[in-house]
Amino acid sequence: MSILAGMAAIKSGISIAKIDENRVVIPKSSNRRVAWWRVTLGKKITGSKKVRRFFAKESEAKQFIALTLESKQVEGHEAFILTPSIRAEARQCQEMLDAAAAKAGRRLSLTEAVGFFLRHALPHGGTRVFKEAGEEFLANRQAKNLKPRYLVNLRSQFRRLETKFSDAKVNVITTQMIESWLNGLNGSAKTRNNYLITLRTFFDFCLKQKWCSENPANAVDKAALDEAPTEILSVDEAARLLASAQDDAALLPALAIQLFAGLRRSEVCALDWSEVRDDLIEVTAAKAKTRSRRVVTIQPNLAAWLQPFRQIQGRVFGRSEDAYNESLRALVLAANEQGAAETPALSPIRWKRNCLRHTAASMHLAFFESDNLTALQLGHGIEVLHRHYKGLVGKVEASRYWSLRPKSVCPIKQITPEERGIHDLPALRVVEG
Repeated sequence: MSILAGMAAIKSGISIAKIDENRVVIPKSSNRRVAWWRVTLGKKITGSKKVRRFFAKESEAKQFIALTLESKQVEGHEAFILTPSIRAEARQCQEMLDAAAAKAGRRLSLTEAVGFFLRHALPHGGTRVFKEAGEEFLANRQAKNLKPRYLVNLRSQFRRLETKFSDAKVNVITTQMIESWLNGLNGSAKTRNNYLITLRTFFDFCLKQKWCSENPANAVDKAALDEAPTEILSVDEAARLLASAQDDAALLPALAIQLFAGLRRSEVCALDWSEVRDDLIEVTAAKAKTRSRRVVTIQPNLAAWLQPFRQIQGRVFGRSEDAYNESLRALVLAANEQGAAETPALSPIRWKRNCLRHTAASMHLAFFESDNLTALQLGHGIEVLHRHYKGLVGKVEASRYWSLRPKSVCPIKQITPEERGIHDLPALRVVEG
């Protein structure tokens, strides 16, 4: 280090000293062995407390001093680049970060804060408002060959979501905004959870497109659900529905299949007569809710109900799932009107959610007394059977149920595809045995 450099170092608040092995400063006049070279940076350099560094060689100590002086000089030039207002703002921002650091439990820097802002405000994939992102999400779901009913429900959900979030950028939608909207829904806890699941899936999609940096819906808790009791039809109620359907050639086969084969509503509405064999029904993977193929045995009484209506091909129920629901509602009304005309009047049938499939499952489990067999028929796990269906009905009632058959007043004519829906069916009555 030159004399001028040494003077500059002293004036700048930097000093260098020789230290012996006992960490004692060696006077300039002493010939004691030097163990370390100590460099001290004063407050003029650090801006706060004094800092000391120890080096094994004098050359290393002088190199450190030179680098420190050079950094200090660069810092001085940069001071003229930053305006006083920017420096004041930076100081204020750092003070806010220092206050937040106490809660975070670690130091927070301006660089980290700016990086966080840029990731959230200017995501790598660009920005999308909710409506635009929703359209791309729905197109993505459509391309994945998902169930038509799921896609219909998804579009319905997004129409409702857009009333709130349509023009909001997905990268600025917060957990609090989502939770507030969900809490304002006029619906059941299950409806709330359904929307939450959709929003979680949607924001996962947005994350993959790099339109946002986090999924705000993941931090929203699901609502606690009380498991609804499984409700089924009595044997007499099932018989009354079948009797009331005698004049509806479009509905009766699907109704009987749900009651005695336990197919889901979506499955029976997609079922083709080519999949209804003499002794079994094939539920293909494409039509099964679980995307897994299964084969359902046709019991003798179901075979009797289907026999007059069998066709080589064509849909078992030729209209939509919504139309099927409407047909069932009309059927219940008709059965109740007929029941009210009896002497004495019969109690009205109260429709229960998924009661056709639930009745088939409960009756099958009670009569055949085989967890594995019923599970295979329904495409369920055994745990689900025990939780929902076991013990709902006794074997005597189940025996009556599987004896329900049609018995015509006169021979039932085979219905051809051309006559389907326009042929007047002869009267049917439900009997036991």
